Amino acid sequence: MPQLLPAERDLVARRSGVIAKVCKLPPFAPAALRLLSISTDSVSAVEDFESAFGLDPALAANLLVTANSPLFAFRSHIGSIRRAISLLGLDAVRSLALTIGMRTYISRSGTQDAIHSVWSHSIATAVIAETVGKHSHAPDVTMLYTAGLLHDIGRLALLSTEGRRYAEILSREHYDMEESLLLETLTFGCTHDDVGAFLCRSWGFPEALCDCVRFHHQDVVAHAGPPFDLVRLACRLGDVLDMGEVRCASRGGREVADLLPAHLQNCADLHPDHLLERILKMTSI
Repeated sequence: MPQLLPAERDLVARRSGVIAKVCKLPPFAPAALRLLSISTDSVSAVEDFESAFGLDPALAANLLVTANSPLFAFRSHIGSIRRAISLLGLDAVRSLALTIGMRTYISRSGTQDAIHSVWSHSIATAVIAETVGKHSHAPDVTMLYTAGLLHDIGRLALLSTEGRRYAEILSREHYDMEESLLLETLTFGCTHDDVGAFLCRSWGFPEALCDCVRFHHQDVVAHAGPPFDLVRLACRLGDVLDMGEVRCASRGGREVADLLPAHLQNCADLHPDHLLERILKMTSI
């Protein structure tokens, strides 16, 4: 086995140090993770959802607060998870629970200015991936929302463990995403998507979701699961809507329609104004 060059050994050591810190991060909301493993087609799905929320009364309470907010404007009060499921549906309740869990996780990360861009980009990617999947008749559209929401979890992990050093990378303007990823590698020995995939696997996320996290900046990945292409597309569309992960000088004047497949270019749900309205609502949760 060939020996590593000194610079290569240095990068390996930096990556090992980052991963060691990431291993000490608190786990993602256990109840939200449990919801990912429950099939909404199961005859016991409602009971299984209620049981999962029973593991985390705070998550259940936050979901009920959100369900009773002006975001949904139901005429009657929603006082239970079963009632929320009845009015919203299982898929919507799961998406809301994961969004609330993500917001709670973000609140622990510090460096609030940097977090805002990561949060808005994550929500944008989730909403766009779900919408494109719906109109493309993709299987398991809810999985697309989840994958979009969590695809940049590695950035939150680096903000939590590296603080200002990583916040500075997020705040500067790069020529393109490749330059940003190179700077991450030189600084930490790894990129945010590498860190995110490690974290998701340690939490027991489905492999297809881990692939979306690991490869969302790569064009061709032979073994990636079906959601991969749509999450990668949604990530790029978030950038076009000025909700990008980082500022890139090479972004140019692209429009949403420039990146959409031909059969979706005139889809009303994918008009920028409609997408922005939905994204801003979910960002406010």
